[in-house]
Amino acid sequence: MYKNSTRIKLRRLRHKESAIDIAIQIIKNEGFLNLSMTDVASKLDVSVGSLYQLFSCKEELLSAIALRGTELLKELIKRAVNFDGRPREQIMAVHLAHTHYSNTYPVAYQAAYLSNIDGISQKISKESHDALKANMQEVMGLAVQIVERAIESGDLRLPSNVTPQDIVYSFWALRYGNIALSAFNLCKQCSQEDKILKHSTAFRTMLDGYNWAPLSENIDIDSLSTKIKKELKLDQEFISFPEQMNRNRRSTDFQPNAIQ
Repeated sequence: MYKNSTRIKLRRLRHKESAIDIAIQIIKNEGFLNLSMTDVASKLDVSVGSLYQLFSCKEELLSAIALRGTELLKELIKRAVNFDGRPREQIMAVHLAHTHYSNTYPVAYQAAYLSNIDGISQKISKESHDALKANMQEVMGLAVQIVERAIESGDLRLPSNVTPQDIVYSFWALRYGNIALSAFNLCKQCSQEDKILKHSTAFRTMLDGYNWAPLSENIDIDSLSTKIKKELKLDQEFISFPEQMNRNRRSTDFQPNAIQ
């Protein structure tokens, strides 16, 4: 009886993760508006009714993509927080990890903010919203820890009206602002590399504006970036992350076949 129940649960979880994989590919190739439960069910080789037992609507499927993505982002940010360096170098590791993740897995990254857009958000369950919000709060909380370390070490002195949370909010606002401008393609002559460079320059300039030591002029940016990418393994696929999380949790509730 128990074994049968376990098999059913595992099969359901495999179907759920496979549905997420299929949805990612459809969104990647055709956009979210062209995602349909019928297409996902067909590619999954199950009935539409069976798919609706897993996800109540395509918006709920989108939130599942976002949740998977934020789990990966969280693991990357944890690596950045533990980077062997001063707080300024650690926050730069957060920046590089975040940038690399958003560029490598755009569907999962975009799903996180699409899930909060009017017309989509209302169709997503409170449970899914809460899980996604908890992940993002943990990610931002990890970054706040680095700012607090910088203050404790004397590398950073904030004005009395600015909090560590304000600094981290500015980081995220800068990143999402860059994405919004890219969507409008306002810099048509800019390559993807140019956009990344502009964003990185703006990020360092903001840190310098707060006099966060060491200032950019005292950092070998190229050497530091190379060191961060090597230690955080940013040149490797993140496919190992869910598998590692699965082992750590000693459960079978997170086994994606592909991450995008």
